[in-house]
Amino acid sequence: MRKTLLAFWLTFLVTLTVSLFSHSATLISEALHSLFDAIVVSLSFHLSKLISRKDSMYTYGFHRIEVFSSLLNIITVLVGSAVALYISLVFLLNHVRDNPLLLSIASFLAFTLFALASNEVEGKEMGTRLHLIQDGIAYLIGGASGLLILFTKEYFIDPLSSFIILAIIILTSIGSLKTSFNIIMEKSPVDVCEIEEELKNVLPEVHHIHVWTLCEHVKVATLHVLTDPHKTLKELDETREKAEKILRDKFNINHVTIQFESKKEEENEAH
Repeated sequence: MRKTLLAFWLTFLVTLTVSLFSHSATLISEALHSLFDAIVVSLSFHLSKLISRKDSMYTYGFHRIEVFSSLLNIITVLVGSAVALYISLVFLLNHVRDNPLLLSIASFLAFTLFALASNEVEGKEMGTRLHLIQDGIAYLIGGASGLLILFTKEYFIDPLSSFIILAIIILTSIGSLKTSFNIIMEKSPVDVCEIEEELKNVLPEVHHIHVWTLCEHVKVATLHVLTDPHKTLKELDETREKAEKILRDKFNINHVTIQFESKKEEENEAH
């Protein structure tokens, strides 16, 4: 992860330095975006150390920090995109001419830095991986734009490529925004009716099924089951294990709580 952090900060320094000499809207956009990325990824890196921690108050741990980090990423993308869009419009309206050679060199150098750092990112670090993909695409477009300007002498390509990059970044962030919203609202990652049908063979009288997501890799389920009061603890344990296996194997739910309720008690309460 340290390589990734270094890549973000080096990319910011490279794009910022070169943008001062190239007068490129694309490079300024890339510099702003990489600055916000570097800040958020650095913060996420330090917050991620809390994920496995538990105490008497935060009994589920700090897994939701991943969601918080993802939302921070999206906010920085939106803010950075708005600022970069304004700069691109100013450059376009004022017919600012950039240095396409510097644009290409800086963009391809930034892409190389990110390619080297991407191998260190684990699959579960989705916010950081998304940023690496977005930025990699952005730098490739920036480099290609510089080469295109060199050959065509059409300087409007620079702000135009900036618009394209911003559009790609925003569109690719929508899915992450939806995921974060669903987790915060505790939306079930699977249809609970489907779960009920699958469990009927093992738990015929299952009800009150609730499923939610703590983060992308921790899914939780609770359910109530009416059962024969004469069943032994061993029998209930065997039934519970079968139900947990179904939830784990078919629905990828890895934290299950099952509450068994006596049918006799339910009948007495009804009367």
